[in-house]
Amino acid sequence: MKIDLKRLIGMLEEVNSVTDEGEGMTRPAFSNFEDQAHEWFIKKCEALGLRTHQDAFGNSFATIGPKEGKGILIGSHLDTVNNGGKFDGALGVITALEVAATLLDNNVSLKKPVTVVAFRAEEVGLVGSSVFTGLLERTERFEDWLKNINRTAATVDESIGYEAYTDYLELHIEQGKNLETKNKNIGIVNSIASLNRMNVTVHGEAGHAGTISMEERNDALMNTAKILTEFERIVKSYGAPNVGTVGTLQVYPSSRGKSSSPLI
Repeated sequence: MKIDLKRLIGMLEEVNSVTDEGEGMTRPAFSNFEDQAHEWFIKKCEALGLRTHQDAFGNSFATIGPKEGKGILIGSHLDTVNNGGKFDGALGVITALEVAATLLDNNVSLKKPVTVVAFRAEEVGLVGSSVFTGLLERTERFEDWLKNINRTAATVDESIGYEAYTDYLELHIEQGKNLETKNKNIGIVNSIASLNRMNVTVHGEAGHAGTISMEERNDALMNTAKILTEFERIVKSYGAPNVGTVGTLQVYPSSRGKSSSPLI
């Protein structure tokens, strides 16, 4: 069997036409653009002959094969970061959909169901898949957070569905350069990075930019620069595959004439 590459590329272009203005793809989690992408997914799957449904939280599913028994789940997500790439997330959904369509084209008799999934809100913390697997963290502000995204605790509870499947497979673009550097076409993930985020506040002493001598200054931003340099040295000392970065730097009060307190 061979996939229909033209169809695959066409579907990828179709879903990527759903985006906000600007460079790249912008379909933020829980936005109208993500809603539209999931609507497109359901309609496309139905047109191809797949059985579709959405859970209470908004994850979308399309199935071929037997209606009974535990199945195989393949897919990814359709939301993006702002100005993201056209392959991130969407490629995993579209290739899974092309696999299902190819199986239908060839009238393959399946022993177990095969389901394509498009999870919701993966770029903001693997939300949709965490709901599906029953692993969504329920903090003190859980109820308030759900209200902001028009969801309830009941919709979360009703959307736990992992027990209906025996396996999960996801194709995803590599976001580093390991495969490219080694001239490899594909790789298999055998471990997942453990992520830890911290907010660090560095305090300084306010002073006039034109009159406080260099010896008397205690500038928070300059102190932060020293911390960042040392942070990079420490991370590199551990070697691969350890990585670390500072994603945001907020300077307060951000005055040209006084010292500040950066938050990194």
